[in-house]
Amino acid sequence: MLNLMEELALLVMQDEKGTLNLPRSDEFRYALTGALLLELYFRKRITLTDGVIQVISAKTTGDALLDDGLKEIVALEKDKKTRYWVKNLADNVNRKRDHLMDDLLEKGYLVKKKKGYRWSPKPAESAEKSLEHDLRAKIRNAVLLGTKVNARMASLLSLTRACGMTKDLFRDAERKTAKQMLRQVVSGEQISSKVSATAKSLIGSIHDAVKAIT
Repeated sequence: MLNLMEELALLVMQDEKGTLNLPRSDEFRYALTGALLLELYFRKRITLTDGVIQVISAKTTGDALLDDGLKEIVALEKDKKTRYWVKNLADNVNRKRDHLMDDLLEKGYLVKKKKGYRWSPKPAESAEKSLEHDLRAKIRNAVLLGTKVNARMASLLSLTRACGMTKDLFRDAERKTAKQMLRQVVSGEQISSKVSATAKSLIGSIHDAVKAIT
């Protein structure tokens, strides 16, 4: 299973003369950090209490990028607001972009060539293959069908909105509907009632932090 950082990376990957690269924009850099925080929340390592991030478990996840971020949060020994961590973890996350690409390589989504990374012509058995599971198709369906979304999909939608991907994901005629739906996801209106209030607050606060910083 892909984590949120890997999903976001696959969505924004840029093909430059046959070589795949991650964007260098601040929007992506901070959104990727937001994805890290959300993934730590889903793995029950952090939570949001009264607007601040708190560690609930310092146990390693087994994912090097996530564990590095968790160590930084634990080391500070102070509760800080979401915006603080989105901003202050970003440089470290950005320095380890190659680790993210290597993770996608190991999972069979990419292959490594002399001049960099390329899409894998034959995904590993663990990789999702059908259009039904394609990330872009899942996002488009979730937004355009107007159904309420679960916490992970809401996280991915809010992150793509935060780093300005609406134009890339939706056609001209779809954008008005998409923008309205994405606003409602960020506000929590279009997130399933089964999702906790804490998760909804964290998703919204990370989105707002990325937008405010950039």
